[in-house]
Amino acid sequence: MRGGVWEPVVALLAGAVLVGVGAWWWLTVLEPPRAPVPGHRGSAFQPLSATMPPIGQFTAFYINDDNPFVPWREREAEKKRLQQPAAVVVKARPPAKIEPITPPVLKLPPKSGGGGDAPKVVGFTRRPDGSVDVLVNLPGENRPRLMKPGEKAGRWTFSAIEDGNVVLFADETGRQYRLVIGGRQ
Repeated sequence: MRGGVWEPVVALLAGAVLVGVGAWWWLTVLEPPRAPVPGHRGSAFQPLSATMPPIGQFTAFYINDDNPFVPWREREAEKKRLQQPAAVVVKARPPAKIEPITPPVLKLPPKSGGGGDAPKVVGFTRRPDGSVDVLVNLPGENRPRLMKPGEKAGRWTFSAIEDGNVVLFADETGRQYRLVIGGRQ
């Protein structure tokens, strides 16, 4: 008998040691890693919660048109039912109130000029040498008259033309009047 009893006992003992080493390794070495508690300067983070925003109605998209879990015949019947025009009840509107609007009264600013006897500048002519004459209607005269710069008629003296369409006149006191060519005065 060549050591026949001790071999199975040693094999069982070796197996038990092997199972013990495996259990010890499993419980200590293969322990799941534990992350440290997150925090800043020693205080732990507070757990956060999130809520989903409310989802509104899908008026432009109808899910059953593309839903593969609803049988095709039911989808078609529902599609035909939804495509039928709905009965619309239109309420009669009350008659509109039409109120007359009175236009605002036009208030013109008082005309500026030389008073009631200011000359009316009808037009002007430019000569080939560059000089300008104005055509003026003086109060009390029937015919227009041509006046050159510096010329005097009655109590009015024609001074110059400014901005292309404004004539400067001076009365006998030396006060300047700006009269628009062709404008009402």
